[in-house]
Amino acid sequence: MLELFSNNQLCLLLIGGICFATSLAFHLYKQETHALYFLVTAAFALFSFAAFLDPFLNLWDERFHALVAKNMLEHPLQPTLYADPVVQMAYDRWDRAIVWLHKQPLFLWQIALSFKLFGVSEFTLRLPSIALLSVSVYAIYRSGKLLVNGQVGFLASTLFISSFYIQELIAGRQQLDVNDAAFLGYITLSIWSLLEYLNSKNKRWLILIGLFSGAAILCKWLVGLFVYLIWGIFKLLSKEWQPRQQLEIGASLAVSTIIALPWQIYSHVKYPKAAAEEMAYNSAHFFTAIEGHEGNWWYHFEQMNSIYGSWVLWVILPALVAFWAYSKDKKQSLALILSLIFLYVFFSMAAAKMPSFTIVGAPIIFTALAAAIYYPLNKLYQRFNLQTIKNSSFVLVVLILVATRVDLQTIERTHFNANGTNEYVDKLSSNRLLFTSLNLPENSVLLNVKGRHYIEAMFYTGLPAYNFIPETAELQRLIKNGKMLYIFKREATLPKIEADLDQITIIDKSVEGWD
Repeated sequence: MLELFSNNQLCLLLIGGICFATSLAFHLYKQETHALYFLVTAAFALFSFAAFLDPFLNLWDERFHALVAKNMLEHPLQPTLYADPVVQMAYDRWDRAIVWLHKQPLFLWQIALSFKLFGVSEFTLRLPSIALLSVSVYAIYRSGKLLVNGQVGFLASTLFISSFYIQELIAGRQQLDVNDAAFLGYITLSIWSLLEYLNSKNKRWLILIGLFSGAAILCKWLVGLFVYLIWGIFKLLSKEWQPRQQLEIGASLAVSTIIALPWQIYSHVKYPKAAAEEMAYNSAHFFTAIEGHEGNWWYHFEQMNSIYGSWVLWVILPALVAFWAYSKDKKQSLALILSLIFLYVFFSMAAAKMPSFTIVGAPIIFTALAAAIYYPLNKLYQRFNLQTIKNSSFVLVVLILVATRVDLQTIERTHFNANGTNEYVDKLSSNRLLFTSLNLPENSVLLNVKGRHYIEAMFYTGLPAYNFIPETAELQRLIKNGKMLYIFKREATLPKIEADLDQITIIDKSVEGWD
């Protein structure tokens, strides 16, 4: 079953497994610092394994993120899709824009920095996701311990690390890949910071709450304020509604504003038309099923099976009850549960539906599921006086979780083409090989690239690319400006080109994929 994986991948799996087992051993002996060190290292290794699964840019939307981040190496404050828009056409959609404000820029800056430090590749594209979600494992452990105990924290971290959905986000397979990975990471860190503050009252956590929430806004806009919803509900439950009791929220919110607001001002001043169009486009998601992203009101509840496991819908309600019942602070856990309910109601009401819209609830759900697993175990220990086998039974539960959730066969079936039926892998691998093999002059332009694969073409070649053949007058203008035109033949017969054929080359190779 492991023969399809490369030596690097097998090595990462082995390192991840050894570090996870070491972390578990330290956890059982209550060596928390060592346990967390090896747990985060295990996560980094296993997430790196996921990042190496696809040696090509994935569709929707990894290829767009990769190209914009690569272009930002040259101009960090000007996110562009077409860095060199040589063909005269309407650059009027997010998938063919010049200035690309379709997403907030922080996760793109992170990728650009990774490209700058470690070179441009598919792995370095995914490296910021690996780092951020590895740190999130620490945050989930600490959150679980603060809310319930260390056992629940470790179980929640195990569920997170072994989640196929999280691995697919890192690998670039899930919509919206690196964007949602960064968003999830910052939301998780903001919730953890809030819990640390509520349990310690140390003022430094106020800065971190604001910092991580502001970073989340700079990844995916106003849902990044999710931590303040949790905090506000907690204050209502605690009857802390006097004005002087809101100063701490105000302090954190001020930090979030300092982090997130400058880009909003800059982008609207520098690129007013593009910024206004994207603001209107994003706002329309609540009332319109943009680009066919539609679904029933229970869509996000069905997606829980994909994100958390096929059995989750059966246990989520008792899990939330167990989480509340077993928590140290009932108001904190209830605030998290009510915020989760609000999250699902809000996105269920929205017309546009996408799988990861509710992903910010993941740290709460993983912790609740961990509490639901630990709660009956602890009752058995107490009822039958099984304290002597407590550690061994905990190890058994952890091993069962990992064995049932890490499905290497599904990973192989999804990311490899061993039996010749994985058309997706075959076509995108072929395209990458084609684009990287082109050795063309710097003044070249690629034309007639199939579908939206002009995005990958621009990433791999560094040349402007288009999915059509311009009119003869435009071809002649390009040639007059010193451009060498390379036209992919595709399946259809090429139209008659009445231009200087010395400047035009037909590439008689197929770009695979979809229109």
